[in-house]
Amino acid sequence: ISADSRHLIHEKDTNRDFPYMHALDIESAQDARQCARPRLVHSPSSRETKGTDAILAAVEGLRGRKIDFDFDLIEGLSYDDCMNRREGGDIFIGQFNPDIGGFGYSEVEAAAQGMVVLSSMHKIDWECWKGTKMEPPPFINAYPMDILFGALRSLLSDSEKLQEAKERTVKWVNENATLKAAGAIYADVLERHGRGRSK
Repeated sequence: ISADSRHLIHEKDTNRDFPYMHALDIESAQDARQCARPRLVHSPSSRETKGTDAILAAVEGLRGRKIDFDFDLIEGLSYDDCMNRREGGDIFIGQFNPDIGGFGYSEVEAAAQGMVVLSSMHKIDWECWKGTKMEPPPFINAYPMDILFGALRSLLSDSEKLQEAKERTVKWVNENATLKAAGAIYADVLERHGRGRSK
C-alpha cells in the first residue's frame, strides 16, 4: 500500500500492511557530487497537480533573500530528455499538493540521480515501515509553504548540510530502491507472510 494512502484504512494490520517500493532498474545510485553552486530542479508532468505556481513563488522568495542558486524548471520534454536535463541537480522538488501528500516514482528517480528530494508528504503514515526491512525515505516534507521555504533556505544556505542530505539519500536508494535491494526486501515480506498463513 502507498504510505500516503494508509490513513484511509480503518483497520490497520502492521503484520500484513507493507509500503510498496518504487524499485529502479539500476545497480546503484549516482554519487552525491559536491557542488559549488547548488541547482534546484522541478520537472512537473502537470503544473496544477504538482503545485508549480507555489514552488515558483518559493523560488522567487529565495531569490529575494539573495541566496545563491540556480533553478531549472523542466517542461515539455520527452522522458529521456527530462532525465538527462535533471542530471547534475542537487535538490529536486517533486510536488506541492495538499490533496496528495506523498511521493512517487519521479522522486525516487531523482534520489537515484544524487539529489535531495522535497515533496509534500504530510499524509504519509510513517508507522507503515515499522516491522519491515524497508527504511523510510529520507525525503523532506515540503508542505505547507513555510515548511517548503524554510527547508529550501536551510539547504541552499549550508553546503555541508546539503551534501550530508545528498549522501543520506544516495545511501537510502542503494539499500532500498535498486532492483536487488527491493527484491530482497520483498522476498523477506513474502517469506514471512507465507509462514504466517501456514500456521
